[in-house]
Amino acid sequence: MIKCSKAELIARLQEKAKELGRTPRIEDAKTDPRMPPYSQYYTAFNSWNGALEIAGLTPNINYCHSKAELIAKLQQKARELGRTPRIADIMEDASLPSYGTFQNCFGTWNKALENAGLYLNKAHRSREEGVRLLQKKAAELGRSPKSTDVDIDMDMPPSSSYIKIYGRWNNALKAAGLEPIRKVAQ
Repeated sequence: MIKCSKAELIARLQEKAKELGRTPRIEDAKTDPRMPPYSQYYTAFNSWNGALEIAGLTPNINYCHSKAELIAKLQQKARELGRTPRIADIMEDASLPSYGTFQNCFGTWNKALENAGLYLNKAHRSREEGVRLLQKKAAELGRSPKSTDVDIDMDMPPSSSYIKIYGRWNNALKAAGLEPIRKVAQ
């Protein structure tokens, strides 16, 4: 996967908007192999709507799914996976609304799971256990883990658990005695 600069990401968004005749949704980008992965937009701009705003496009605030529709989609994904979906599962599946859509509708990912009658994703019981798990993941990877590294690891609590406790991902890494992730200037 080729990492795009912020300027390239914005240009691709603007091209997609012209092609569609409207503001692109995450689902549009997920289904177009010419578009960079959603995760690049999230990393560069903190959200899909943040990228849209910088591109001079109207954010997808009015594009809504009903709670019932979102619950049904979560339950279907759980049946497909044979387990509770994780945020990374949602981000990788072009047939699903974005993680942000679930978060905006329910407040948090775990509340979305609760509403769908699904088991909550594993969360560590103490700061010490969370630190130990981060250190173990770093040893496996040979580097400080990124939030996406833990979100795809079923033995790890989701990155949102760490962010809730420490405020930022890098603060969690520091608490574990690991090097913070440095953003590369574009």
